[in-house]
Amino acid sequence: ACSRNGEICCKYLPDGRCDYTHQTECEAGLKEYKETYADPFVEVLQEFASKVPIVVVVEPDSLPNLATNLDDPRCGGAATRQAYEEGIKYAIEQLTSKAPEVAVYLDAAHGGWLGWQDNLVDFMRMLKRMDLPVAKMRGFATNVANYQPLGSLCPHQPDSGNRNGYCLNHRHADETCCADPCGLAKDWSAGNNELNYA
Repeated sequence: ACSRNGEICCKYLPDGRCDYTHQTECEAGLKEYKETYADPFVEVLQEFASKVPIVVVVEPDSLPNLATNLDDPRCGGAATRQAYEEGIKYAIEQLTSKAPEVAVYLDAAHGGWLGWQDNLVDFMRMLKRMDLPVAKMRGFATNVANYQPLGSLCPHQPDSGNRNGYCLNHRHADETCCADPCGLAKDWSAGNNELNYA
């Protein structure tokens, strides 16, 4: 965890990577996560939450990585998925119940990662399955790690599904809001910049 100006980025999982290969590693890692990281972290926040405003972004990269890297044997295994989902849910439940003054946000990656409709749908299905205490959370944070340009917001023009197709298929390519410095629109990502994604 690191802090600056009362904002805390809660990141314990190593580099946000799925890295467990056996059930016993997951069980031991989950126990360690709860006892040596989540619980002490929440205790510190409890002490200061009524004194200063605190914002916490929970586990940048972790859940988006889990949702989009199912082909990676380190991420796609049932034991790994269960450990990540249970650990992050535990951290959020502890934060929202024991330090309710803290504004809790869950990382939702960025448009260069979840800007594709299939990736975003997989991420949202995972969150629904996790049954997080969303009523106690402030919301989602994007562009926290591995960021992309903020850009400018395009008018909403629905494409297939619910995504904004304003910039897709080189439509409106000369408009500022369709600037695509990361080359995502050519791959049919509606998240060519962070404002269009978020």
